[in-house]
Amino acid sequence: MKSNDDLGNVGDLVSLALEKSNSCLGDAKRLQNEGCFDGAVNRAYYSIFWGISCVHLLDGNRFKRHKDAIGIFNKKYVHTGVFPSEYGRKIANAELARHKSDYDILTKATEFTSREHIVFAEQFFQSVEEYCRQRLSEDHSCSQTM
Repeated sequence: MKSNDDLGNVGDLVSLALEKSNSCLGDAKRLQNEGCFDGAVNRAYYSIFWGISCVHLLDGNRFKRHKDAIGIFNKKYVHTGVFPSEYGRKIANAELARHKSDYDILTKATEFTSREHIVFAEQFFQSVEEYCRQRLSEDHSCSQTM
């Protein structure tokens, strides 16, 4: 494991966060198939969270609090049209479902709920991956022409 002094460049960090996001998405799908719907909702949410983190890393930002990462993502990327407006609502729904299934003893995620969040997590991952690759490509080509 790299130390904080040797984390690599932004592209390396984004790649690591994309790997985490994709891994969480795979975990969500496996848990869904096993009938572990609470776990599937949790992993789908974390796939989304790591996707959000990827975008922030492009700007040199890392957030410890999920609330901050999501709020700034919505303000900077959803409300400005970089990502579709419905993403804000879907992210909030995934966060709420994860919170309820993880912490509310009376709430159990359903197959429908977990599938809904996995479908969005997959869509979100694809959008974020494309956005990050494009930004990294643009940033790389700009730095080469200077």
